[in-house]
Amino acid sequence: MPRRRKLLRLAMTMFAFLVISIGADPAKAQVCTTSYSNFNFGTVDLTTGAGYPTSATSTVSCSGTANQVIYVCGGVNTADPFYIGPVKFSLFQDASGLSPWTGNGSLKIGLNGTASLNQTVYARLAGGQMQTAPGSYQTGGAAIALSSYGLTSVCGTAMTAQVPAQLIYPASCRISAQDLTFSPGGLLTTVTDASSIISATCSFSSPYDVLLDGGQSVATNPTQRKLTFGGNEIVYGLYQDAAYSLPWGSTIGSNTVAGSGTGQTQSLRVYGRIPKQATPPPGTYQDRIIVTISY
Repeated sequence: MPRRRKLLRLAMTMFAFLVISIGADPAKAQVCTTSYSNFNFGTVDLTTGAGYPTSATSTVSCSGTANQVIYVCGGVNTADPFYIGPVKFSLFQDASGLSPWTGNGSLKIGLNGTASLNQTVYARLAGGQMQTAPGSYQTGGAAIALSSYGLTSVCGTAMTAQVPAQLIYPASCRISAQDLTFSPGGLLTTVTDASSIISATCSFSSPYDVLLDGGQSVATNPTQRKLTFGGNEIVYGLYQDAAYSLPWGSTIGSNTVAGSGTGQTQSLRVYGRIPKQATPPPGTYQDRIIVTISY
């Protein structure tokens, strides 16, 4: 009997695999943060109208691939001026305050996978802030600076940092006075008047009193001070008003001049009067008054 043969056909299917992968973005491998040390302006007197300088350190810290260069770009939407409470200040590249702060720079990741960039930042209070009330001020978390970093000088990845700052502005006053000179005259048979200016400068909203002492004769009555020449005397008085009705002395709440500071210089006029009296021998008669401001 003939044998039947059946052929088994074998087929082989070949499979090829297309592997699709996404390569790591080298920029994503680098991570940077930024921070500022404290800008301490110390104790200031804003009545001078001047700007006060100080400095601190900006630090950018990065981690990532060894030997990778990271670029830092500053000044991106940086809030300038910054505020310490109501007091304005700005950041600069230089101590003279001519070049605004940018923080631009670069760093290279070390073999340990980290690197940092430290830069000195100069700060200066804005001038002309006399109308600021005294106080102890600090920025808290309100002052924010923005910057960025990247693998090219275009940067691109944003960083945010608080800018801590503080100052103390105590209540303060200073005072100066012009000489008060009576016109030369003959007989003291009529009243002789003169006036001059006392300048008081006190911090904004600070109450004060201006006191005039009794002069070299230590007069307790402000209208009975004495100009002297040798052993000779001329009685005179100092007053707060042009009507010569308010004597100006040194008793607070009674005969002193009170005011409230504006942060700028205030002019106070003092009025002098020599009443009619017996005429002493001719000469240059003088007295010295100590002007005191109490606040």
